[in-house]
Amino acid sequence: MSQIIKAFTGIFMVLFLMATSMEILGAFVQTLQVQNLHGQVIDELENSDYSIAVLEEAFQIAKNHGVTLEVLLYLEDGSFMRCDSQSTVPASLGHVEMAEVAVSCPIQIPFVGLDKRHRLVGYAR
Repeated sequence: MSQIIKAFTGIFMVLFLMATSMEILGAFVQTLQVQNLHGQVIDELENSDYSIAVLEEAFQIAKNHGVTLEVLLYLEDGSFMRCDSQSTVPASLGHVEMAEVAVSCPIQIPFVGLDKRHRLVGYAR
């Protein structure tokens, strides 16, 4: 009788660890995708010299991936512009010195009870 209890306990632990590992790996893959998107947005902004069309496209890509994109543009005259959606992108820009690019996404692991917001911040110069 004790062997049956030990066997079922062992099977339960293996299933528990397997389910937890799958959710952690899923969150890890999602984080990697967000990191790739973040790097792609920074590279495209730098290579396009902060083009408005590229900025609008970046917001569209972020929306398609289900993440939140915020861009803070630092202008040459010392002012800055905050863009947090495609509708807030200005029609024209002055000379942009650099941009702060922040991408955030939810990370959820329900089996463990983890529900956080992951935020990556980088700078395009």
